[in-house]
Amino acid sequence: MRTALYAYIKEDEFKVLDKQIEEIINLSGEVVGTTVESIENVGGNAYETPYYFVQASSNDEAIQPVYDLYMKNPDASKEELTDAYQEELFAPDDLTFSINLYMKDPKKEPVQEVYNPIMIAFEENDDLPKGQYFINLHDHYVIKKAGSGNKENSLSQDGIHGIYKK
Repeated sequence: MRTALYAYIKEDEFKVLDKQIEEIINLSGEVVGTTVESIENVGGNAYETPYYFVQASSNDEAIQPVYDLYMKNPDASKEELTDAYQEELFAPDDLTFSINLYMKDPKKEPVQEVYNPIMIAFEENDDLPKGQYFINLHDHYVIKKAGSGNKENSLSQDGIHGIYKK
């Protein structure tokens, strides 16, 4: 719920993220996201698109007033919810973006030549929503039970040190 509220009150920033990924996909020509069906089959407890999912920490003090207001009044306006957000309390570790892209060609393994420009694009874009970003490039196949592409051949950061947007 918290991540959906972030996406709602930070709609413009999330549009920048969506545009960033669209540009990466178009420029590369070698990567895609998952299907909507795979997201629906696995479900989850985060805000999710075919290209990323976002998780908010339960200790996130910045979004807590927004969450509290929404729980008391689900009909609160976007303006009221936005006004409740405590920007000064935000910590990048409280909001994690996991970007998951897949090789378009089922016969190709993920390679650094495709991964590196994706990393650079995220490192250089300061207009993205605030938070910590983890970029993952997988082969073409998603593990059905998990709804994930994480395998030994996946390329990603170390899982601890993401790209911070403050």
